[in-house]
Amino acid sequence: MFSLDGGGLFTTLRGNALGNIGDGSGFDVMASVGSGVFSVGAGFQRTYHSRPANNEDVVVEGGFIEPRLALPFSTGNFTPYGLARVARLTRRPPDSGPGSAEPSVRGTALGLGAGTLFWLASNVQINTAIMWQDLRFDRAEGLELPVGSVARVTGSQWGLRAGLMIGFDNWGR
Repeated sequence: MFSLDGGGLFTTLRGNALGNIGDGSGFDVMASVGSGVFSVGAGFQRTYHSRPANNEDVVVEGGFIEPRLALPFSTGNFTPYGLARVARLTRRPPDSGPGSAEPSVRGTALGLGAGTLFWLASNVQINTAIMWQDLRFDRAEGLELPVGSVARVTGSQWGLRAGLMIGFDNWGR
């Protein structure tokens, strides 16, 4: 079985992995293959975060792999699932490029979460999820970090997601 998934994403950050930026909103898209109660997908996520100091957005984006496991509590048109996410992300100002004053910073995110599918039709589902991710980013010049920070900085984020999934006729049911 195959599905396409897209939705809105809201993230709230903790720690200093991404410097002094606020919570963000954006989107993620994913294509998945599944069999029985297991599926694995690959996708792209992008969120926009404000910086309190200068009223300028920061973009956090990158690719991810997300395995899912349908939980044995499905009933009627409702299927809950557990998820894991491994992402390679880049933090950059929106106008970064050659000659940009602020560098891009790369990092990883490892996370877990839970979600639900609410079946609207045989191949269309509303998909919601909540997830937590551990963030580990390289330190870059210009980030507002505590004095004495090491080469890698850490933090975490909570994410809420809501969107539509098309496909997976009977996945997890």
